[in-house]
Amino acid sequence: MSLAGLDVVEAASLAGVLQGVGVEASDVEAGGAGLSLVRFISDVWTVVNALMLGAGLEGGRLRRVSVEYGVVDGLPWARAYLLVDGVLFYLYAKPSIDVFDVDLAVDEAGDAAERLHAEEFVPLVAGYEYTWDAERYAAGINVETIHLGH
Repeated sequence: MSLAGLDVVEAASLAGVLQGVGVEASDVEAGGAGLSLVRFISDVWTVVNALMLGAGLEGGRLRRVSVEYGVVDGLPWARAYLLVDGVLFYLYAKPSIDVFDVDLAVDEAGDAAERLHAEEFVPLVAGYEYTWDAERYAAGINVETIHLGH
């Protein structure tokens, strides 16, 4: 991805991410988590960019984009939403996803949709691995799952 091709919304979001990486990356490495924070951010941005490109190819107009990253107990997390013509795509990402994470993604997506006055919302969960029941549970309640790093 070329930085010259970023629009204002993407550039502002990326700038916010990079400001926090210096502090948080050292915390992850010190904890021995084994997951590169930069790799995680890159994988999440790949999904966000795919959603933006897909919306554009389908003729949708991107109204709003927000991406937020953090580290808790040495593990990175990310939340992102894209508002496209009244439809909110809400992404919840962690290295490992369990049933609790799927429920949390649905709740947060509903709250964000209400706050942004979206007509409908599409919750997405993304991770490198899923517990044995998380993917089956997500499919049962119409939550899309994405495997990061593939």
